[in-house]
Amino acid sequence: VAMDTGEAAARSWNVPWAVNDAYTYVVDLRDIAPFMDFSGREQAITRAKQGPQDQNNLLNIFNGFTAQQYWKYLYYIGFSDGQAELTFTLPRAETLQTLRVVPNDHLWQPRTLEVYPDDAAEPIRLPLEVGAVEQTFDLGGLPAQRLRLVLTDMENVNPNRPDHVTGIENLSILAQRSPQWQQKVRPLLNIGGLVAYDKGEGGILLNQLQVNETERNPETAVKKRTLVRTVLANLGAVVGGSRPVTGLDIRPVPIRDDQLNAYNHHRGEPSWFRDPRASEADLSRLPEGRSKFADVLYEVPEFTTSPVPSVIMLQGEGSTVGAQQVTDLAVGRKANALFFLHTYHAGRGVAEYESRRAAGRDEQPPVLFQYRVHYADGQHIDVPVRWSEGVGHWLQEQPTPLRFAQVAWAAPVQGRQELSTTVYSMQWNNPRPDVEIRAIDLLPSPEANANRLGAPAVIAISTATAP
Repeated sequence: VAMDTGEAAARSWNVPWAVNDAYTYVVDLRDIAPFMDFSGREQAITRAKQGPQDQNNLLNIFNGFTAQQYWKYLYYIGFSDGQAELTFTLPRAETLQTLRVVPNDHLWQPRTLEVYPDDAAEPIRLPLEVGAVEQTFDLGGLPAQRLRLVLTDMENVNPNRPDHVTGIENLSILAQRSPQWQQKVRPLLNIGGLVAYDKGEGGILLNQLQVNETERNPETAVKKRTLVRTVLANLGAVVGGSRPVTGLDIRPVPIRDDQLNAYNHHRGEPSWFRDPRASEADLSRLPEGRSKFADVLYEVPEFTTSPVPSVIMLQGEGSTVGAQQVTDLAVGRKANALFFLHTYHAGRGVAEYESRRAAGRDEQPPVLFQYRVHYADGQHIDVPVRWSEGVGHWLQEQPTPLRFAQVAWAAPVQGRQELSTTVYSMQWNNPRPDVEIRAIDLLPSPEANANRLGAPAVIAISTATAP
């Protein structure tokens, strides 16, 4: 459920930025603090939508993160006269039961939090412990719609920094909810993005996941899709006429060393493709060994002792491999589906097709290459891989899912952050699941201009069997 952008908050911190567009809206549960209004809230929301790393945004008080994640997730407050003040207005009058606060201890730490409900003359004084630790206070059913919070009794915990700056790392305010509410409202998360409402024999399921045309991190699209599929499957719904990937027994297909004929980097020959937009870009950052890509278990060849070929390529524009085909990738098992981890270097033939399509020519995308599936009874089926349906160019500005393939892995190119090396996972449903698959061949395109279209790179293959 936790989603991140795939970009590190800082080189020295192995912590990625959280996404800021996981949900369209959320509803209030018990914690009503994130819904409180304050001066400049609309501008703060606009800034937060522009990037999750909007440091010193007052909304950061409610984001659930602390300095343990990264200091830019926090909110710092400059103060004078020994105290800092914040004023909030609730959407409606509430009965407040609990206040939880994590004070910041980087520079000056408050030792007292004063709470003024609805402009009361005298505050509720809450003593704060030393350190950035969560502290919980019972408000005892306090009725209020407006809160003025004053941090006071400041202690300089960093004498080397005399800056008069303090802060709140996180703030939660829990409102009273009736027993009936608690029986009918069942949050599926710690925020109101997925909520089940029991209504007798039926109910309502609120799903506020934001579906974006593209995701900065392809894994985010996979997580959102898996969430929706899992929720629907748990409701007894058939999703897309097939089982979700999580319901299959997935096993990688071992590929012999002598069938691998190219490198996934530029340090060996035949080397990875080259693109004029980023001549040194390759797939050297792709995780090796057994890994999940787009929720599918693959085995990427791993050679720790010596650099040897680790992918399968065919000849064509962009490739220095001379092989026209690679045959007899042994499988030896039955399967309901096959998954192919692959990518492609698009050549002039693909560019010519795109020009014709832009000019209004209605033609089917070309077949770039194909897999031939051989069965134990001697029959075979060809699986065509078409441009923009089963695979795309390996270097993308915005990696996006295709008609028959998901973005399995993408990584920004060093020095060209607007470009990402991209690998796709294509699923093919086997029409003969009761017959053993003997082997798979990688074959060139049947199109007349096969070499001009470009060249494929196959990294791994897996079988999937329904339990």
